[in-house]
Order: sequence, then structure tokens, then C-alpha cells
Amino acid sequence: MDKQAGALALGELMGAAVCTISVVCGSIMVFHSFSVPPFVFLRDVGTYALAVAMVLYFLLDHALGFVEGLCMLALYVTYIGIVLIHDWYWPTNVPHTDVDEAAPLLPSPWSMSPTPSEMEAPSTPQIARHSLLSAVHALLPTVSVHKPSFCINTQSPLAPPSDSPLPLGGGETTLPKITVERPSLATLHDTLAPLDQPRQPLTAPRVLSVALFPSMLQWSTKSLSNRIVSVLYVPALFLLRLTVPLISADEYYLHQAICKLNAVQQQSEEDALWKSIQEEAAAVLQTPGPIVHTHERVAADHWLQSVQCCLVPTFICWMSDVPTTPLALVACVGAVFGGQLWRTYRARSDRDEPEHLQRHLLLRSVTGFVVGLLWIVWTVDHLLALLRSFGYIFHWSEAILGLTVFALGNSLGDVVTNLSIARLGHPLMALTACFASPLTNLLLGIGFSATWLSLIHPSLGPYDIKLTPGLIVSCTALLGMLVTMLLVIPFNQFQVSKRLGLVQWATYVGVMLTNIGLEIH
Repeated sequence: MDKQAGALALGELMGAAVCTISVVCGSIMVFHSFSVPPFVFLRDVGTYALAVAMVLYFLLDHALGFVEGLCMLALYVTYIGIVLIHDWYWPTNVPHTDVDEAAPLLPSPWSMSPTPSEMEAPSTPQIARHSLLSAVHALLPTVSVHKPSFCINTQSPLAPPSDSPLPLGGGETTLPKITVERPSLATLHDTLAPLDQPRQPLTAPRVLSVALFPSMLQWSTKSLSNRIVSVLYVPALFLLRLTVPLISADEYYLHQAICKLNAVQQQSEEDALWKSIQEEAAAVLQTPGPIVHTHERVAADHWLQSVQCCLVPTFICWMSDVPTTPLALVACVGAVFGGQLWRTYRARSDRDEPEHLQRHLLLRSVTGFVVGLLWIVWTVDHLLALLRSFGYIFHWSEAILGLTVFALGNSLGDVVTNLSIARLGHPLMALTACFASPLTNLLLGIGFSATWLSLIHPSLGPYDIKLTPGLIVSCTALLGMLVTMLLVIPFNQFQVSKRLGLVQWATYVGVMLTNIGLEIH
């Protein structure tokens, strides 16, 4: 809205909401049968319908001012307050389903023996990667380490990952013997192949490849499709690695776990506790992405921090339209500081320890967040200018661009996420997310923007938004779908209906065809 593209912004929000409510909610209703909590359903859908009706009413005079924005913010704050109060005084008990009995997330610590279904199921790692550290810490006090010479032997078979938690208590616990048939681990052997090679001295090309081109590592093990995707990733990944400080907790846990395992001597192959360590090692080391030696990854991280000391301040100043002379001065000072930081890091005796991956955690996280926002702003500005150029050339209105291109782009994340949640066996959670996400975007996106622009530009008056026929069709269709759900689902005893999902699919097709027809006409 600050770029005088209010119709485009509102069309994008309404189009994304129509796509989410019709396509995602419709798909969940068609493929899943479940009941919804009455109060939660009426609260979410009712608030969303009220918000859409409020926006339609405010746009009757084609203006959004301070009062209108404040009303939308007040509605959102009221909605959040109702949610918090309801969850505080009337906590929702998660219903116990048959799926929970068939596949418990956390088995009882007293039932260490696998069930027959677990024995017959294929071995797939389903544990958190950092749980390996907990297992190692539990093992270290009980094992006498004679020499830190243990290395992971990929030739010996490992047991499949076990879902049984390791006892971490201080008392002695007798672990029952677990008998598991050991499968072939050819995949694990391929994954661990880089770690089997002897440690090589660091070279500049190797450090640069690990730091800037991680998608190109282990090229010989990639399939043709993976190689194509890896090459396409290179330009964007190159720019982001240079300018956005990132910290991967999974990568840190992985390298720390490997170092811990190197300090533990293998006792007995039949030892249940050591077997659990092996199983978790197999699961952790099958992590997607390239696995490199710890000293290479730490050196690459040191080099990235040094370069980012120069490029990150320069990028921030460039985005802030700083003149050329101060910009060059910032770059020179950053380069000197980055070079000194590299020398300091590499002169330390513990320079290869994985703890270096977590250095300056808060500073790098905040800086990465800020620079990421700047990249988003830069991308949106240029994409908006490009779409406006296409609209001017082909005589497309901003509203139809928002209802089609921007709407599909904005709703794609909700479509993938919510449908994935529904496929994992949580359709109610996915359905609730379909309402909460667009509701937040609508009330905060439009309400906060209108309030903020009225405060910083009080002399300009209310923000003018042209209410086009396409916007009217989309808002009316969205309000109609929400009201229909408020009537049909309670009448069906709060049980979702497959027919209602099909109707929502048809509504989306009708809205898109109507908008395109209006634009062509």
C-alpha cells in the first residue's frame, strides 16, 4: 500500500483467501471425515466472516482511513483475546483416536520391547536428530573411555532406528534385551562415504565450495534430476550465503554428535544401550543434505562470517540509499574487521570444534532476520514493478493481478502446508489453519497498513482504494462461502460434508472464470 498499489494488495489478500478457503478447505472436506468443535468453529469462521463484511463496508466509499484501520486491529485483538481466554479457562482435551494407539509418538519408558507391528514395519528414522546427543551424554558416565579412537564403521550393520526413549534417570535401570533383525545399510554407507575418507588439509577451493555452493557437493552421488535442481539453486544460494547470516541447529547437533561418538569406545555388540546409540547414529547421519568433515564446515563458517562483516553492512546501507562515499567507507571498514576476525578464529587452538558453529548466536540470528526482510522488500518492489509493467502493456487492472498472480503465490504456502498436515492425520488442525492464516493477513495487513499510513501521512487523508468488479466478486464469494459453512456444518451436527467441499471447489472455478471474464470484457 505504501507503493500506491492498494487495489493490488487487497486483491492479493482476497484472492489468496478465496483460494485457501475453497481449494484447501474443500480438499480437506472431500478427503477427510471428522467433526469440528462447535465453539472453535463458530469463533474462527464467524470472526473471519465479520472481517470480510467489515472490509466490504469500509470500501463502499473507496477509502480506508485511521478509524477503519483501528477497527480492524481492534477486531483482531479481540479475537486473540477470546482465543487466549478460552484456552486458559476451558482447555481443549485432545481426543484419543485409534491412530494414537496404533502409532504412539512417545512409547512408555517401561515398554522397551518392540511390538510385532514395529518388528514388521520398515525401518525409517523418525527420531529427532538432537536426541543422539542425549543418548551420548547418558552413555558417557557409564563407559570407561580408554582411547578416543572410535570411528563410525559403515561396513558393520546397524540396527534400524528404535522409537524407545533412553532412560536418563540417575538410578540404575535394567534394560531388556532387544532383538531386531539387521537389514542392509547400503544407503547409509553411501551417505557416510565422505566421512570414511582420511582427513585432508584445508584448501581454498574446498572451503569456498562448502561455504558458497553446498548444493554442488557430493556431485557423483546425485541423480540427474538432483543435479539439475542443484545447478538451479546456485545463483540464489550464492547471494543468500554471502549476505544472510544463518545458523543451523541440526548441523551443529550432527557435528557435535559425531565428535562425541569419536570419544566413546564400543563395548559389546549385544549391549542394548550401545545398540540404541548405533541406531540413533544411523538415523541422524541419514539427514538430507551434504555431510562434510567438521573441520571443513567450521572453516567455511569462519570464512562466511568474515565476508559477511563486509557485505552485510554494505547491503543494508545500499538498501537504505546511502551515498556512494559513505557506502565505500562502510565496505572498507567491514573488510578490515572481517579479515581480523578470520585471523583470530583460525589462530585458536580449538578452531575445529563444532561449538564455533554456534558463536554469536543472537547477533547472527537477528542480523539474518533483518537482512532476510530486506531481501523480501527488494524482491517485492522489483516484482511489483515488473507486474505493473505487464499490466500496463496488456491493459490488466491491478485488482486482477492481485486476484490471480499474487493470490496464487501467497496461497501456495498455505496449500502445501495445510494439505500436508491433513495427510499426516490432523485434518482439524489443517482446517483451523485455513481460517487463522488469511484472517491474520487481512486484519493485520490492511488494518495496520491503513493505520500506519494515516499516522505518518496525516495530510494525505484516507487511503483511496478503487473497488473494482473483480474485488466485489471475490469478496462476495468469500463471504458467501463462510456464511454457507456457518449454516451447513452446524446443521450437519458439526460434521464436515464432502458435498460442501465439492461446492467450494466449484465456487473457486466460478470466481476465477468470472474475474477473467470481467477483465476481458
